[in-house]
Amino acid sequence: MGMSGMGTAQHLILYEKFARRFKPDIVVYVMVYNDLSDNLKKYLKPRYSQRDKDKLVFDPSWRSEHPKWKMFALAIVRRFDIYHAIRTVPYLMEQAKVIHNRPKVVKAAQLAEGGRQAYLDQSPEPIAWDLHERLLLKWKRAVEKDGAKFLQAVQDSNTIDFNDPNASFYRDPTGVKVESMCQKHSIECVSFKEKFQSEFLRTGRRGRWKNDSHWDEVGHRLVAEVLDSKLRKLGWLGEENTGSDGGCPGKGRLSQ
Repeated sequence: MGMSGMGTAQHLILYEKFARRFKPDIVVYVMVYNDLSDNLKKYLKPRYSQRDKDKLVFDPSWRSEHPKWKMFALAIVRRFDIYHAIRTVPYLMEQAKVIHNRPKVVKAAQLAEGGRQAYLDQSPEPIAWDLHERLLLKWKRAVEKDGAKFLQAVQDSNTIDFNDPNASFYRDPTGVKVESMCQKHSIECVSFKEKFQSEFLRTGRRGRWKNDSHWDEVGHRLVAEVLDSKLRKLGWLGEENTGSDGGCPGKGRLSQ
C-alpha cells in the first residue's frame, strides 16, 4: 500500500485509517531516506506534527501552514521532476541515436547525481530524527495492539554506486541510524543493500532501472527473498505443511 510522495507520517495514517481494516498478520514499512524530510514538509497532506516534544498531533490536509496560492504553485512545480528528467535525457538520446551534444548532457546528469550524493551526505536535522522515532513507536504500538507484527525495512539498495567496479556504497548515514534506532526500541529491522551488492558482483544485474533508482523485476525478486528469509528467521510465517492437496501450505496464513 505504498504511495509516492509519502513520508513515515502519511504511511502511518494510511495504516490507521485504511490498511488495518484488512487485519494483516504482518506490517512491513519500507523506508527511504527522503521520508525523514517528507515528515517535516508543510503541504496539503494529512500528517503528524510534534508538539511539546512528547506529543504527536494529527493535522488534516486542509490545515497547511502555507497560503493557498503557494500550495497551488508548489503543486504545479512538483509535476516537473527536473532531477529524473536530467538523468533520463542521456539514456533517451542514446537510444534514439540523435546525440548532438552528448558531453554537456552527460555532465548535466553527473551534476544531478552529485546533487543526490550531497543530499545523502547531509545529516538530517535532529528534529527530523526525533519525529521519525516517535512515529515509528506509535506505528509499532498500533500494529501490535491490532495483534500483528511490525517490521521496519530500509530501502538502501539505491545507495550502491554501480559505476564502481567493487560496487561500493554511497555514504548513507540514514540507514545505519535507522537500524540503531530500531535496536534501541526492539523494533525488528532489515536492510536490502547486501543482497543487491552480492547480486551485482555475481551477475552484474543491478536490480533497478537503468535511468531510475526504483527496483526493476530483479530488484523486486531480491527484496522478496530478503523479506522471506527475515520473516522465516523471526518465525513469523508459521509452519509449512505439504500435504496431499497439491503442496499447498497448511499452517500460517502468510506462508501461502
